[in-house]
Amino acid sequence: QFMARDAGIKVYNFSRGGMSCREYMQSFGESIDAFNIEKKCKAYVIALGVNDMFNLGVKIDLGTIDDLEEKKETMSRCYQEIILKYKEIEPNAKFFLVTMPKETDNEENDKIRKAHRDLLYGMSLKYKNTYVIDLYKYAPVYDEKFREMYYYNGHLNPMGYRYTAKLI
Repeated sequence: QFMARDAGIKVYNFSRGGMSCREYMQSFGESIDAFNIEKKCKAYVIALGVNDMFNLGVKIDLGTIDDLEEKKETMSRCYQEIILKYKEIEPNAKFFLVTMPKETDNEENDKIRKAHRDLLYGMSLKYKNTYVIDLYKYAPVYDEKFREMYYYNGHLNPMGYRYTAKLI
């Protein structure tokens, strides 16, 4: 919404906190009418993966760019299904895939963030009009000071969303 107001454009917010790629495709997208042809968009910003990889009780495998063809149940496949569903609605739409930013938690989680980033770059090569917004490379590290200023109860606060909109 911050980006929409800055640009003076109409947007749909097809999201909510705690969203995962799997839930988006299995139920949430339909439940909010996100795939309605009357709501087709010229561009989609997709920032999914954190909940799939870190916050769900049962984590889904990240997977690879080939999971769609191999029918594997992974975050990658669900993410690609989202892109393809929106491409059915608007074949010429642009897609902006948002990576996870660097954090200061631990090395294992950083490996997951890098793998997620690499996967999104793979999707940008596979799908026409698909680009990566690389917060891992270009955003500041989300350290304790950043979280103190821009987070509340595990999610960005309004200042954090504003800051992220400006970054994007």
